[in-house]
Amino acid sequence: MVKSEKWAEFCERVSKDKSLKLFWRLHNSMNGVRQRRCIPDFQTADFAWQRSDEDKGKALLAHYLEQIGRKDTVVRNVNFAASQGIFGTRDIEEEYLVTVDEIKDALRHAKNSAPGPDGIRYEDIGKLSEEELTDLARAFNNSITNATIHEDWMHSYLVPLPKPGKDHTKIQGYRVITMQNTIGKLLEKIIARKISHQLELLRILPTSLGGYRPNRETWSNAAVFAQDVYEGFQSGVEMCAAAVDLEDAYNRVPLDFLVSQLCELKVSQSLINWIAVALFQRKVVFKCGSWASEPTIIRPGLPQGSPLSPVLFNIYTVRITREQIVGSGKTLSYADDVLVYRQGKDRERIAHDLQTELDRIGSWCVEAGAMVNPTKVAVTWFSLNNRIVNTLTPTVSMVAMDVERTNTMRYLGGHFDRCLCFGEQVEHVVVKARKGLTAMRVMAAANCEQRHLILI
Repeated sequence: MVKSEKWAEFCERVSKDKSLKLFWRLHNSMNGVRQRRCIPDFQTADFAWQRSDEDKGKALLAHYLEQIGRKDTVVRNVNFAASQGIFGTRDIEEEYLVTVDEIKDALRHAKNSAPGPDGIRYEDIGKLSEEELTDLARAFNNSITNATIHEDWMHSYLVPLPKPGKDHTKIQGYRVITMQNTIGKLLEKIIARKISHQLELLRILPTSLGGYRPNRETWSNAAVFAQDVYEGFQSGVEMCAAAVDLEDAYNRVPLDFLVSQLCELKVSQSLINWIAVALFQRKVVFKCGSWASEPTIIRPGLPQGSPLSPVLFNIYTVRITREQIVGSGKTLSYADDVLVYRQGKDRERIAHDLQTELDRIGSWCVEAGAMVNPTKVAVTWFSLNNRIVNTLTPTVSMVAMDVERTNTMRYLGGHFDRCLCFGEQVEHVVVKARKGLTAMRVMAAANCEQRHLILI
């Protein structure tokens, strides 16, 4: 049963479009209404309490739009028109045609996440017949060839969720997740795979870029760093490492810079044209409890929750690691986490080499529209010399500000102390394990008590 006027309008329009009639089958297999999410009362930046669903939703939506809004509509329009003029519409290369087998493979590896406004899930698409999947592949290929995307494919719900370990009485204690319509997300997933395969096949991405790549574990960069530290200890040298975090990374990606990087890496022109359309703008509805906003147009850098975003972010940041200055050390990146380290026996020389590389990354940030918060950059000296803890060491700076020195560095979820004894990491794991055991005991006790009451 259709439960919204928007759905009725959409289905009426779809019924007139032969290439999209398969949506009727999907519509009939839609799930029921999702449970409403409730969040506690919280304060905004001006210390005003938000108590009703509507007030919370409006405050969170305004906060979200302030974070993701790039305010570059004019620039986007100019660059979008330019990209259309450069590439135009053309026959898609055969290797970039979407096949039924690719759709099936993407569905097999897709997690059955929360659906978007249309209520369609991956499992619903998986129930389509071979003929209907062929129609879907044809619709996808028409979209890529003509660089046109059905508006509904990009429609999304925005839902706030509490950030783990944050103060949930403050608006900063919440993050917003995106639930995009599954048809559009499926096509984005397939295109992301094609781009990733091309980049890996041509070995365009450097080995020091570790995030969101096939057959690369999350801890790979951390293992490379630890090995270099240990080998340095064996050679009797010290190391200085700086952990740099790109602030608000996805939201700050400029569309024109990203398109230029795609062209430089020789990504298919048909795909570049399609990506420019996909990233241009999207329509969202913000939901908070029983309240829902009016449809809102957003123009983010890289959309949160999109399967395309991680692959495109690797392309956006590839020069950080690909153009690193050769020396006794490396520059590693994993998404927005960048680790720069240099080693040797002369501390002044180590600091100088590290500073040169940090200056290069700072110059890239200016060119690429990225930003680093120097107060969140940490520098740690790794040495077997116990005296280094209390010894003054040369300073390094980021964005003209001296970086704070710490005795322990956090990187990719790990705690690295100056001699790699991992004492703090072990303690951290023990604390988490104890909390988990405590929660299990409480749950077990509650379950036993409930059974006892039932027996009585």
